[in-house]
Amino acid sequence: MYYTLLMEKKNRPRGVMYALSPVFIFYAVNLAVSTAFVFIMSRYHGLDLSTPLSVETAMEYSLRYAFELEAAMCLVLTAILMPGYLRNERREHELIYENRLAAMDLIKAAVYGIAIFLAVDVLLVMVGGFFDISEYISANEDAISPVFTGTVYLDMLLLGLISPVSEEIMVRGVLFNRLRGIMDEKDAVMLTAILFGVMHLGSALQMMYTFLMGYIITKAYSRYENIIVPILMHSFFNLSNFIIEIPHFAEFMETKPGLLCYYFLAVALGVFTVKSIWKKEKPPLREPKKA
Repeated sequence: MYYTLLMEKKNRPRGVMYALSPVFIFYAVNLAVSTAFVFIMSRYHGLDLSTPLSVETAMEYSLRYAFELEAAMCLVLTAILMPGYLRNERREHELIYENRLAAMDLIKAAVYGIAIFLAVDVLLVMVGGFFDISEYISANEDAISPVFTGTVYLDMLLLGLISPVSEEIMVRGVLFNRLRGIMDEKDAVMLTAILFGVMHLGSALQMMYTFLMGYIITKAYSRYENIIVPILMHSFFNLSNFIIEIPHFAEFMETKPGLLCYYFLAVALGVFTVKSIWKKEKPPLREPKKA
């Protein structure tokens, strides 16, 4: 209600389809790009797409080269188009807050992202101790493997910068802002988290932990009202995959003291994250600048 009361009446009749349109556009663009890459790679390698095997081969070629080109394209488009689009969205919905961040807020956002990663990892280990989830873990690894190009620095650029910026501006900056304009903010937080999980339907396991991640990130955005917070949280969540693969860190994690430290850190940062976000008060509103 805090946000809905600020909405202009002309925005209310637009409904759910208006709110969900960024997601549909996102998938339409991705489908178009993927189809174009498959066609280009098939022509380049002289493949006949009339056979399933040739289609599969063309898709493998397209995946092999797509991420290098996609990284460059997304970086340019995100840097030029997305911030301006977000500003227009917030101005149209009269969502104007005194939302400047202090240096400590930026540090907290990074810690929040690491905390979510650790919590998800520890939860999987705990669940795996009671149930056999090896099949789900294997399916999840197969689902996320195409995201990694094999080049560490390119992977860090894609997962640590490009993906968080583009996804957070679309999901939190546009989708969530539109949803809470047509429903209660608590419902909008939950629905945004569900949709974020569905968007990552590579496997059942991936959908579950991205739902949890999406809920906490959306909650944080609703309290800080600054898109930098969810971007940093998303970025450090993804970059944590690289941190745990550092040789000396991985070796230490195989020891009992290392595991104890890991679990303790996960619990401590998890409690800190939940308490900090849920106790955070919204920034004050201010009058929009007149043109």
